[in-house]
Amino acid sequence: MTIRAPLVSVIILNWKGKKFLHTCLSSLVQITNPRIEIIVVDNNSSDDSVSYMRKEFPKVNVIESSKNNGFAGGNNIGAGAALGQYLLFINNDTKVTKDFLIPMIELCKRDAHVGCVQPEMRVMNHPDLLDEAGAYLTMSGFLYHYGYRKVHRLPMYRTTRVVFSAKGACMLIPKHAFEEVGGFDEDFFIFFEETDLCHRLWLAGYKVVYQPDSFIYHVAGGDTVDTYNYERRVYLTFKNMNCSYLKNFGTLFFATIYPLFVLFQIGVLSYFLVSLRFGVAMAIVRAWWWNILSIRSTLQKRHTIQHHLRVVTDSTIRKSICYNPGLYYYFCLLFDAKRYRHGRLAAYEVTL
Repeated sequence: MTIRAPLVSVIILNWKGKKFLHTCLSSLVQITNPRIEIIVVDNNSSDDSVSYMRKEFPKVNVIESSKNNGFAGGNNIGAGAALGQYLLFINNDTKVTKDFLIPMIELCKRDAHVGCVQPEMRVMNHPDLLDEAGAYLTMSGFLYHYGYRKVHRLPMYRTTRVVFSAKGACMLIPKHAFEEVGGFDEDFFIFFEETDLCHRLWLAGYKVVYQPDSFIYHVAGGDTVDTYNYERRVYLTFKNMNCSYLKNFGTLFFATIYPLFVLFQIGVLSYFLVSLRFGVAMAIVRAWWWNILSIRSTLQKRHTIQHHLRVVTDSTIRKSICYNPGLYYYFCLLFDAKRYRHGRLAAYEVTL
């Protein structure tokens, strides 16, 4: 008897991304193993994306939204329409290789505790370089993006390894695990939503894995950096990071990491004030204020996560998800002005 390969639901979020769609969808429709369905959720684009897809890719299931639901809400819509055993969330500014799904699915089949898999992602215009190979939590509360812009052939990036968070540009999740942890938190809209999801997967007893035997290409930033100005990105990032930690941290991380995270935020705020970049400084203050106003909702989510979802302690998963990058990382986090001027948070630049 022939056993049918599992169905993978490929979910792509699109917002004014017509310029990326041909490359992305053309690469996806070449996949013959495993079976896939392609779902594109269009977040109310105004660039003729929907009519283009329906004409050029008629087999793609295009879901039109009447509003922009953000990354979290849009992907949840796609997951709700998915029929597959696995969900592949992938950005529209990617190009996949024909067999990239196979090692990711095999990893999930071998280990029922795998809740999320990220492939190796190479920078589209610089294919020798990694976009990143997953991220780790540091004592500062900021993420350590492993392998960011490093040569992908180096031995340390050729090994399957557990990470704290996958990169949302491409992540495979068993549908039952996604549903068990409640999907993406739609209060996040965009930025840090995949890390929040991965954190909840860890708390539910799953693990997140980087699988370099699979690889794709990623524009790395796509239209997100162009669409959201720096102040908006800082606001959303700090808002979402605080909310995620308030929900997900247990006693150990609240006592050890969160106080340092607050201090580092104050340090970053002070840098922007001294640099006379008051708009960016106010973005951080507004992020704090949002969390103060939303504390009741956040605490309700925290109760659900800590009392109904969590099956492991912080101490149990600490060695798997945390990394100490050394003093240079923390110095750059606070004092490397060049990294701020170039429009990125320092934590996204300082990597192995």
